[in-house]
Amino acid sequence: MRNDVIICTVLLILFSSCTKNNQVVWDDKTVSLKGQVLDGPILDLYFPRDIIMIDSLIIVGDINQSELYHRYLIRDNSFEILPGFGKQGEGPGEFFMPLSLHYANKKLSIFNRGLLRYQVLNNHCLMSLTVNSCIETKVIKDAFAFNELIELDDNVFMGTGTFNTGMFAFYSNNSILNTDVSYPDDKLNTTNEQKGMVYQGFLAKQPNGKKVVYAGFYGQILEIFNVENQNIRRIFSDIADFPSYKPGMKSIDYLEANYTDDNKIGYFMTAVTDKSIYALYCGKTHKDDRLDYANIIFVFDWNGNRMKKYLLDKDLSCICVNNDESKIYGLHTDPEDDLVKFVSYDLEPFRK
Repeated sequence: MRNDVIICTVLLILFSSCTKNNQVVWDDKTVSLKGQVLDGPILDLYFPRDIIMIDSLIIVGDINQSELYHRYLIRDNSFEILPGFGKQGEGPGEFFMPLSLHYANKKLSIFNRGLLRYQVLNNHCLMSLTVNSCIETKVIKDAFAFNELIELDDNVFMGTGTFNTGMFAFYSNNSILNTDVSYPDDKLNTTNEQKGMVYQGFLAKQPNGKKVVYAGFYGQILEIFNVENQNIRRIFSDIADFPSYKPGMKSIDYLEANYTDDNKIGYFMTAVTDKSIYALYCGKTHKDDRLDYANIIFVFDWNGNRMKKYLLDKDLSCICVNNDESKIYGLHTDPEDDLVKFVSYDLEPFRK
C-alpha cells in the first residue's frame, strides 16, 4: 500500500511539473505585437478564411465571392490588387467545395473536394494574367472520404477523413491506403469515423522537407509527423485541450461530430516555412463574441520546440508569413466599419 501511495504521489508531482513547465515555456516566450494596417484600395472580401504568401504575392480565398481567389502584391506597407481567378462551377478552372490553399515543392495546390479534383498552379501560372487557363487538374476519385488532402510528392497525397482505421490515409494510384496512426487518446470510446469528424484539422507540409503538421480545429492540439515513402511517424504532440464531444452520432443518416456547447475552437490554420510553423489559435467557445477571429499565434520549429507566442492587438481570420519570417500578414475585419483590412506585424525585433 505504501509503495502504491508513493508511486501515485510521484506521478502527480510529475504531471504538475509538466503542466507548470509548459506554461512557463510559453510565458517566457510571449510577446505582444502591434499591427499596421496596410495602405491600399478597399478589399472586396466578405469573410476570408484562407491565405498564403509566395514571395511578395499574397493569395486570398474567399469562398463566398463570385471570384474565389484574389491576388495582391505587397510593397513595403502597401499593396496593390492583381486580377483574381476561380469561379464557382464545374468547368475547367472552376471550383466547388474547395478547401485550403497549400504551397510546397514550388506549387500552389487546392483540394477541390466537390468536383473530385486536386488543382495545382506553378509559380509561372500564379503570376500569369490568365491564371485560369494554366491550372493543372488531377482527379481524386475518392475525394469525399477526405476532410483535408495535401500532395506530398507527384500524385502521392495524404489526408484526414472518415476512415475505418487510422487518423490519416494516403491516396495514390486511384486508391486509399489506410494508416495505423491513432487519434489522440481522449479516453472516449467511439467509432473511428466519429473521431474523423471530431478531429478535423489543418494540414501543412514543410515546403521543402519531409514533415507534416496537423493543427486541430477544436480543442488545442498540434502534432508534427515525419512522412517518408507512405510511412508516418509522430514526432511531436502538444495537447493542451481535447475537443469536447459526446460519443455516438445524433443521426444514423450522416456522420456528425456531436460537439458539446463548451467545445473550444482551436487552430484556424498554420502558416509554414522550412524553419517554422505559425499556428493561429482561437480558444473561444460558441458563447463568445467574434469567435471566427483569433489573436494568438504559437510558433514552433519542425522538431516541436516552442519558439514564440505572439499576442496580437487585432483579431484575424487568417495569417501568412513572408519567406524570411520578418513579417506576419493577416486579414482583420474592422468592427468599426465592417471592412476587411490587411494588417502586418513586424517580427524583426524578435528574431534570433
